[in-house]
Amino acid sequence: MTAREKDERIARYNMSGMICEVCGKPIMSEQPQIAHCISQSVQNLNKYGWFFIQHRLNYRAVCSLKCNDACNIGYDQGKVLGLLADILLYEMKKHSGGGE
Repeated sequence: MTAREKDERIARYNMSGMICEVCGKPIMSEQPQIAHCISQSVQNLNKYGWFFIQHRLNYRAVCSLKCNDACNIGYDQGKVLGLLADILLYEMKKHSGGGE
């Protein structure tokens, strides 16, 4: 894992307030994880690129594998495209002086 990936994961935990973004339990109550909404499979990395797959908006802070599984949107192309668009808009704002 790169330093940037670690920073993005820490940022996501901080954004969640250490509360599971699926069930609302404290993240440390079970097995804390960072879920990818678009999985980090080789196929998705080739299709969408590292930038999108490892972006903080593609992460969800979750408490367990069950909640991790609930985050997967790979089966819904509309949701995938919506998330990719959200990431692009986020980055455009960030780099145009709009802040985070």
